Amino acid sequence: RQMMVEPQEGTSILGRMVLPLTDPQEPRFSSQHSNPPGFYTEWPSVILNSFGKGQSLYVAGDLEHSRTHGDIFVNLLRMLCSEFTFEADAPKPVEITAYEQKDRKRLLLNFLNFQTELPNIPVENIELRVRLDGKKVRRVLELPEERTLNHSVQGEQVIFTAPRLNTFLMLAVDWE
Repeated sequence: RQMMVEPQEGTSILGRMVLPLTDPQEPRFSSQHSNPPGFYTEWPSVILNSFGKGQSLYVAGDLEHSRTHGDIFVNLLRMLCSEFTFEADAPKPVEITAYEQKDRKRLLLNFLNFQTELPNIPVENIELRVRLDGKKVRRVLELPEERTLNHSVQGEQVIFTAPRLNTFLMLAVDWE
C-alpha cells in the first residue's frame, strides 16, 4: 500500500517519486528492465527537515537494504552527519558495531562475519578509521587477548587494520 507524504512548510524536497509505469504502445518501450523511469509525479520521496539543532531525513523507500542504492543511502547519511564515528572497508557480510565506554576511556568495536553460506570465508585486511573527537589514542587492542595492534593517527582519525576475521572479532581503542 502506498502512502503519500505532505511536507511541512520549510522542509527541503530533495527528490520526487517517479513511477515505473509506461505505455507499452509508446515507441520507447522495450522491456521492464530498460524502460523506467516512466511517470513523473509531484509526490515528495526524499525530504530533509530541521528540528531545533537536529535534522531528519525521510525517504519513501528502503535504500539501506538495496544493493543498487547503497551509495545514495550513504550520501544521504553524510548530509546529516559529515563524519561518522568509524568507517571500514569491510565486505557486505561483515557487520561492525561500536560501543563507547567513557568510564574506561575505551571504544569497543565488534565484528561479525555472517555470510549466507557457511562455513564463513575468513576476511582479512579490513582497514578502519575511527574519529577521535580530540582524544589521544593510547593503544589499539585485539580482545580478549589484549594483543596490541599497529595504528597511525592522521588528523582526527586513528587508522588500523583488523586481524583476520573468521566469525567474530572484538577490538578496543583506548585513549588517555
